[in-house]
Amino acid sequence: MTEILDSPSFTCHKNIDKQCAGHMLIKGDESAFAVAARALSVDLELSGKELVFESKQACINHHAS
Repeated sequence: MTEILDSPSFTCHKNIDKQCAGHMLIKGDESAFAVAARALSVDLELSGKELVFESKQACINHHAS
């Protein structure tokens, strides 16, 4: 999980044609895909922030146990 969260982008495991929305939400401004979309004025329409872990560490701890 640490490697995934350290990467600038991550492909969705449900649809490999898309970027992982959860990864973009948890990474915020560290997500290369989200930053590029913003620079191109593309609204990603990301929702579900309340369903994503509050922090990278919380995500790591959940997947480590």
